[in-house]
Amino acid sequence: MTKGPDSPLTVVGIGASAGGLSALRAFFGSIETPPGLAFIVVQHLDPDHESLMSEIINRHTILNVAPAEHKQRLRADTVYVAPPGKRLRVEGPLILVEEPTQERYHRTPIDQLFKSLAQAHGPASFGIVLSGTGTDGVEGIRAIKDAGGMAMAQTPEDAEFDGMPRAAIDTGLVDVVDVPAALLERLVHILKGQPQGGGDGLEGAEGLLDVLHRQTGYDFKTYKTGTLTRRIRRRMALGRVSSDEEYRKMLEDDPGECDQLVKDLLIGVTRFFRDPEAWQQMARVAIDPLIEGMADGDVLRAWTAGCATGEEAYTLAMLITERLEHCGKKIELQLFATDLNVSAIETARAGVYPASSFAEMDQARIDRFFSAEGEMFKVSSSLREKIVFAAQNLLTDPPFSSVHLVTCRNLLIYLDRSAQRRLIDTFHFALREGGYLALGLAESMESGQTKFETMDKSNRIFRRMHGTARLPSPLRRESKGDDKKLEEVKLTPLGANAAV
Repeated sequence: MTKGPDSPLTVVGIGASAGGLSALRAFFGSIETPPGLAFIVVQHLDPDHESLMSEIINRHTILNVAPAEHKQRLRADTVYVAPPGKRLRVEGPLILVEEPTQERYHRTPIDQLFKSLAQAHGPASFGIVLSGTGTDGVEGIRAIKDAGGMAMAQTPEDAEFDGMPRAAIDTGLVDVVDVPAALLERLVHILKGQPQGGGDGLEGAEGLLDVLHRQTGYDFKTYKTGTLTRRIRRRMALGRVSSDEEYRKMLEDDPGECDQLVKDLLIGVTRFFRDPEAWQQMARVAIDPLIEGMADGDVLRAWTAGCATGEEAYTLAMLITERLEHCGKKIELQLFATDLNVSAIETARAGVYPASSFAEMDQARIDRFFSAEGEMFKVSSSLREKIVFAAQNLLTDPPFSSVHLVTCRNLLIYLDRSAQRRLIDTFHFALREGGYLALGLAESMESGQTKFETMDKSNRIFRRMHGTARLPSPLRRESKGDDKKLEEVKLTPLGANAAV
């Protein structure tokens, strides 16, 4: 595949474990023409045994193959192999070779590689999961997809050990499932076949969004045009469709493709205690002052808006539970968690997560709030019962009211300015006077400067200022007042979709 001198290098991360060597031989043995890509291979290996992986792959491919070296510059048509007992990350154009963390649940080298690829290369990042046991790779695939990249997996029936590829496929985020010898051909075809036309904005995509709205009920016209265009174009390339009109017809004729496009557009990457410092500051700046002003028997009401698959809601519940126990007050926690993605809400309600989700959680919390179920971990019933999960469109459905704390982290960055302003007004309405709002680290409060005061600028924590709160149009409805009880909240249109 020919690239211009200024084209960004496409980097492909490959993760394998048990049975992965034969899959790697088949994958790299299928290359007949240098594709112009860089490949990084991570395999679960015993750190005390010498690896011959580089030599074995080298015998089956025309590409350059070598063990990865610290701060080595990535080059096209080269395969970089992780040394035994080391973890690899990508930082800009460089590979970093590092010592792994030793904590039991943190040994996820494939996730770590994929996450660094997503951060460093965004839409030019690609992750492939081959044969292996366990769930390593799942969280990394979520990060790659959120960055606009692409995920592939070996056909489970073709793998010697199907655990890893099956776990990846079960996320619903894998774009291509095939035998190793066919995966590279599919990847090269997709990169070559990125369709032209439709412009950089919604000129060509608006009709597609109309069809998607009619077919699924999801309206994405408030999403930023760059995100929409990039992800629609990727789906077109995967479907080998060359024009907007052809893809529009595909959406009209194939409900499955509509569902896949919705999944791509609704990707919400989250994990437990994501951005640990921000959570520490939330406890200090928001949660502790709220608890200090409450008495035994009071109810602390919190709302996680855009909760995705639930990790953030459970994180907030854990944090508030710990702070309540620390102060010794008998205060009840009611936490509402909502998202547009019904499938994500179902995952959140189940409360079952792979071990790789716990990279930023200490062992004491894991032992207290979760129980092991094979390769997965389930949220304790005592934590689960504190949360009401509900399907909700933040831009059209009524919000909760009389809330002390709202978290909405890393949703606003996908929306245009008018939608961002509407959400800030919605959160201002939902919060009590003096209540707190926490946004994602990449988000700002430009439209809410007269409604919120900044409590921690770097960690995006704000406090609601005094003033009358009104629901923004088209959310306006007759209010029942700020003191409605939980039972009354469940009778609202939002509550009709809620489930504990």
